[in-house]
Amino acid sequence: MHGELTPFELEVAEAMTACRDSALRLCSVLSEGVAGYEGGMAIVSSGQALDILATQAASSVRRRTSKAISEFELSQHRFRLALIAVAIDGGLNSRQIGEAFGFSRQLASKYIKEAREKWPEVESNRGGQKSRA
Repeated sequence: MHGELTPFELEVAEAMTACRDSALRLCSVLSEGVAGYEGGMAIVSSGQALDILATQAASSVRRRTSKAISEFELSQHRFRLALIAVAIDGGLNSRQIGEAFGFSRQLASKYIKEAREKWPEVESNRGGQKSRA
């Protein structure tokens, strides 16, 4: 590491770990789902499609998948927001942030506003001065 990390850089590291962990959970849930679909295809092929409903496996897979996707999306948002706080702290403006992330300046402005609400201290670092709080 190159010296002390800012609070925003620490949040990026923690958010990246959360992203990785939620991605691994999502992969696991999706793998279970694939195995379930393969088993379900065998049941359907044998002419017993209604048996899938009797096991309630379909709703269980759907719930687990939805939960894993939601957790993954939340962790991605946390990571993106922390990275935007680092960008603001580094003096980037909404146009530069939008270009870096590949989204519009308007969406960048929305994220900047959210980052400043979460970390009010980032507001005072517009001059590119790194805060080492």
